[in-house]
Amino acid sequence: MSSKTLKTIVELNFRITDSTTNPIISSSKAFALAAKRYGLMSISHSDFPSRKTGGFKWDERQFSSHYQPRTFSENLDVIIALDEKSLTQQVQRYPDKFGENTLIILNKEDQPDSQFDPNEFYGTNSKFFYVPFSRLAAGSKNTSVSAFGYLGSEMGIPQDILEKAFTESFSNLPERHLNALKKSLSEGYNYKEQKDLGIEFEVDTEKTRRMLIDGNQALAEALLNWEVTNSTVYPITPATSIYDQTSDNLSMIDEILARGGVHTQTISEIESFGIAIGHIWGGVRNGTQRIFLGTSDPGISLGGELLGLVYELPMVVANVMRGTPSTGLPTMTSQSGLRQAISPTHGDARFPVIAPRTVDEMFTAVPTAYNIAEKLSIPVFLLSDRELSIRQETIKRPDLRKLKPTQPPKRSDLPLKYTGLLSYEDTGLPIPPHDLEAIEQTHLKMYSRIDYLRENDLIIKPRQDLDFYDPLPGKDNEKKIAILPWGSTWYAARDAVDLLSEELSDNGYDVHLISSLQVYPLQKILLKRIKEYDMIFVPEVNSTGQFAEVLREETKDYSLNQKVKSILNHRNVMFTPEEIYNQIKGELMS
Repeated sequence: MSSKTLKTIVELNFRITDSTTNPIISSSKAFALAAKRYGLMSISHSDFPSRKTGGFKWDERQFSSHYQPRTFSENLDVIIALDEKSLTQQVQRYPDKFGENTLIILNKEDQPDSQFDPNEFYGTNSKFFYVPFSRLAAGSKNTSVSAFGYLGSEMGIPQDILEKAFTESFSNLPERHLNALKKSLSEGYNYKEQKDLGIEFEVDTEKTRRMLIDGNQALAEALLNWEVTNSTVYPITPATSIYDQTSDNLSMIDEILARGGVHTQTISEIESFGIAIGHIWGGVRNGTQRIFLGTSDPGISLGGELLGLVYELPMVVANVMRGTPSTGLPTMTSQSGLRQAISPTHGDARFPVIAPRTVDEMFTAVPTAYNIAEKLSIPVFLLSDRELSIRQETIKRPDLRKLKPTQPPKRSDLPLKYTGLLSYEDTGLPIPPHDLEAIEQTHLKMYSRIDYLRENDLIIKPRQDLDFYDPLPGKDNEKKIAILPWGSTWYAARDAVDLLSEELSDNGYDVHLISSLQVYPLQKILLKRIKEYDMIFVPEVNSTGQFAEVLREETKDYSLNQKVKSILNHRNVMFTPEEIYNQIKGELMS
């Protein structure tokens, strides 16, 4: 925003931070629900410690009244700090987020001495407000709630909408705690001092029809819609919340059980894979089972041995990738699991991999995964990541009537009664090790499935809007550049294309975005398309360029391989558009 007066705005970049035990993440979700019902669209991301005893954390929201945000503004418009320690850490860790137009609202009982300069003290150049959120919450754990009551009043959100959203979000609390929460919300909303920050939205009531949902919730709802009957899990961050709650406050576990299915929580990922395989062997032969297993990178490592038993069996394994290395950084993100997903076990086994790029694509990614798994009788990996899993976004409610689940096919030729994988098609009996001709023919059939996927499109309802983007259609410059992201890096890459095309078009460059839900094997139509480009930039959140490596392997074209340039981020946080823009611009100008 261009001035400190925020009148009649269309977007707001807001962050709340704390270093104690205030439940700012859950309060922020409730506030976002109220904002959605008021008519605002939003996205979120957050950072929090892996322990439950408190620590530095924050939640950031980008609100808009006119369009669906994809990424976050470079500078914060408003930040609420519930304690001074967290504000100090914010300024130290994220100095570029603070500008002269940033409004800092600090939880403080008394106004500072007139001689005190907070900008000099904190090293900022921003405007400060002081509001006693702790006193408004009567010393309870509802300090963040009073803060959101205050902000909601400033943003013009009606108090009844706020109260209903918070009441629904915290409906599991005992009545006396819920009443205390509502009182804290009201105290913050009706606080009379230090008001009129000048925030005013022109809202579109049509936007209230959207749904507010995060990536794991979308994955859970897509699985339920596709009539998954069996799930197994060993709880692991950031995959656990898949099973916790959908956007309608339903539990995926309860829904599966209510439908007569089976959910098993195990003592490790090894048992999870074993039980999933047992379900398949016991039910797929009769077309009665649809299996799902959700985990994260370390869980795939543990279950890798058992994956050697399932190369003929249709199942979907979701890896919600987290920060690396070692057993991972559970509350950080990465895209380091691609190579592992393609070949997670012994032998020449290669597994198909799909990677949803946006929250709403989960609703078609799940049907696509099962379509591949069941038509080719092969396990399929669905790769998400920590950032996508917790990213709340207002999306258009999908028309699930157009995504009607198919009946799981019967697989009478699978060796479900035996421990061996290879079997004669006519009898189902295992092939003995001395029948080399039969083994060779069966292997050829098994491994040709990856080739089949290169040639044939099994994607359910392809997303043309995500697959290709030309910001300046009709231009035909001599030099052509493609940005080829995968997974949730799509968000930052999409905005980076706009930044680059504005600057590079006059210098003779066309800049396009190309991507695919299916990241292994790559479809020949995509490989054919990228041959048209002079340079192909591949941004990914890992240190080894795993998707760029897949791209070079799949093209089998040395001249094309030379055009592929990796843009790597191994800080375990997602790219910003500006980071992609700066790296590509630097490469072109060098």
